[in-house]
Amino acid sequence: RRRAQPGTSAPNAMSSAGVVERFPLGAALTLDALERYDNAALLHRLREHEPVTWFAEQGVWLVTSRALFDELQMDPVRFVVDIPDNPQRVVLGDQMLVVDGEEHARHRSPFAGPFKHSAVRERFTELVAQRVDALLEAIAPRGAAELSAAFASPFAVGVAGDVLGLGLEQIQEVHDIYTVFAEGMVGYRDAAARARDRKSTRLN
Repeated sequence: RRRAQPGTSAPNAMSSAGVVERFPLGAALTLDALERYDNAALLHRLREHEPVTWFAEQGVWLVTSRALFDELQMDPVRFVVDIPDNPQRVVLGDQMLVVDGEEHARHRSPFAGPFKHSAVRERFTELVAQRVDALLEAIAPRGAAELSAAFASPFAVGVAGDVLGLGLEQIQEVHDIYTVFAEGMVGYRDAAARARDRKSTRLN
């Protein structure tokens, strides 16, 4: 999540009616709709009509245009992540994803070498292939599957477990930690949700 530097217009300077008029799709958007497995048509409408919109439900800017996203990511002078109300900072504290410049480089440097493309291919190609094969073999007899639940989620959690050196018996634990983090990001303005997330972080 990046924020424009001071001087960029923001919806809090507009009336509620003005925000709805300027960003009608963003005003009507819900997180549930955005996270649906069949959200392609919704994303297409956003890209066509509001490639940058104010996602009112979550109180954040949403960028769906690839070109604009690339511009945003490549311009650390105009757009920054180091802001007090960054949801990741609120929930998880200071870390690589909420700081800029030299501080970001300091957090990132221990991971830069081990996660270069060549190093990742050397260390994880076989593990990733094994994960893919096992998941597809489990799906095949059924003839159909909801890919998010049957493939994407267990694949991501499984590979994360491989990277962390965790065994298969701990995969559910990793999934539970991820779930709590995700809930904390969505409910970062909710003190109770933040407390649950921080408790899980300490326990795990």
